Amino acid sequence: GEKGTGIGMLQVQALAQMVGGRIRIKSERGIGTTVDLLFPSIQADLGRPTTPTI
Repeated sequence: GEKGTGIGMLQVQALAQMVGGRIRIKSERGIGTTVDLLFPSIQADLGRPTTPTI
């Protein structure tokens, strides 16, 4: 495969951290690399309509 500079992963990490997420990376020589992006889940309260606040 092609080798990169890794700069793209820094951008991905920064984005994940901005939204409270994280990155998990597992690399095995001769097998490959797995990158998991973990983001916090949100639960929307769909039962109540929201009233805009001015």
